[in-house]
Amino acid sequence: MILLGSSDIGVLQYLSRLKTINNVEKKWITKKRYYSFLASNKLSITKNYKNLKNIKLIITGTALGNSLDKKMVLFGKRKKIFTIQIIEHWTNFKERFQYKNKKLYADIIFVNDKLAYNLARKFDIPKNKLKIMGNVEYEYYINNKKLKKIKKKNSKSILFISEKISGSTIKITNEYKLDEFETIRKIVKELPKKYELIIKIHPEENLKNYKILSKYKNVKIIKNMKFADMIKKPKKIIGIKSALLLKLSIFRNDIISFRPKKDRPFIGDKLGTTKLVRKNLRENIEKKINNVHRFDKKFKGSSKKIKLYIQKILKK
Repeated sequence: MILLGSSDIGVLQYLSRLKTINNVEKKWITKKRYYSFLASNKLSITKNYKNLKNIKLIITGTALGNSLDKKMVLFGKRKKIFTIQIIEHWTNFKERFQYKNKKLYADIIFVNDKLAYNLARKFDIPKNKLKIMGNVEYEYYINNKKLKKIKKKNSKSILFISEKISGSTIKITNEYKLDEFETIRKIVKELPKKYELIIKIHPEENLKNYKILSKYKNVKIIKNMKFADMIKKPKKIIGIKSALLLKLSIFRNDIISFRPKKDRPFIGDKLGTTKLVRKNLRENIEKKINNVHRFDKKFKGSSKKIKLYIQKILKK
């Protein structure tokens, strides 16, 4: 049996792509709020993984703080079960492995590419634990022919992809110089009156926290939005450093990473998937943007690579 789980929705989405990757029984665990996600993907949910028998492999993520992910790694170490952690993006490497003022690592850590590998090494993650394995979540979107047929509409809406920055229990001030609310206020100030700003909040965020923005008549807050609608509906897509911007960049070449103050680089800047804007946002909303990148070629073959590695581990 393989046990998969995380307290982070991004990791869960990644892990959901592994449901058919090997012909082995699998169980998934997460926080209660994400049970509906597991159920909608027809994944077998366990509420108490510690009672499971014959677990041969544990696969989890690197959610920040005292997370389920870290508890799964500790459980694996106690039970002498091989553990894999997945870093499915390129941020906060230093903070991801902190547990009670110590470093906690799984047996093996999957990273997306050579750039992620170098970032991990920069923060002293042991070389012998790192494996470049691609990314099955991005591969899924790269191979999705239905989504690639969607055409952008000529609309008067601007989509902002929010992130949960404010109130984080981990110090991320070096990564983000402004939180989501400070960023939104600056966007509203720059937004031409003819446009509506649609704010797609992060799954971890609460709609109630956004009541402070109700005074703006041209701002709409939403919790859920279909991925196809994100591709099709907005004139422009704006975000900070959300991984969702990278997924959307497979289908849109006009995505803006709006960060008014100098901060740590975003992977979208380096890969060319997003355009960094620090000032003149109004101008960039109006003008044509054409981000040139090869992100849609980068992760083909990830599933096969991970499948072969898992088979190797299970045979031990």
